[in-house]
Amino acid sequence: SDFLGASQTLEAEGKRFDLILADLGVSSPHLNQQARGFAIATDGPLDMRMDQTQELTAADIVNSYPTADIADILKRYGEEPRAKRIAEAIIMYRPLKTTGQLAEVVSQVAGRGRGKIHPATRTFQALRIAVNDELGQLEKALPIWTHLLKPGGRIAVISVVRAKPFPAAVVDAVNAHPDALVLVAEDGVIRGGLGQHLIAS
Repeated sequence: SDFLGASQTLEAEGKRFDLILADLGVSSPHLNQQARGFAIATDGPLDMRMDQTQELTAADIVNSYPTADIADILKRYGEEPRAKRIAEAIIMYRPLKTTGQLAEVVSQVAGRGRGKIHPATRTFQALRIAVNDELGQLEKALPIWTHLLKPGGRIAVISVVRAKPFPAAVVDAVNAHPDALVLVAEDGVIRGGLGQHLIAS
């Protein structure tokens, strides 16, 4: 299941909370399951679905999307500076079936990297966000979370999503509840809330 589905279930059950902490993105259980295709370190199928019942997988994007669309995903969701070159390499070497194959293609373009960060990290992040429509889910979940709050409650959202412009519903939800809802990026920077207004673009 994904966080939107879980939120809808809680709302349907009439649950209410003083505090909601939503830490979005991939977790250790996802990374530890080779068959889920989230991890770079272990070779697995190009899946990356949070909800295993949905149809779209990372393999679908990598093997069927045109160059421009893949480059846009890498740039928008991964802030990958070599997005176009990586997208072109993906097109050249596809079909790609495993995470290992994808990581190798990206490494050929981006180099082996320095330190502990793999050069394909941004690519994997971008594909995961696109596969699971994380911005779209955030857009739909935020209004639900505000309904789940008890009076005086607080919401904190931690997300690697830095894409701009943010969906209008995300901007509206954060700015309508600046004292109750905080949107924090993985780097610790507050994107909205705590008296700050989220900028749409």
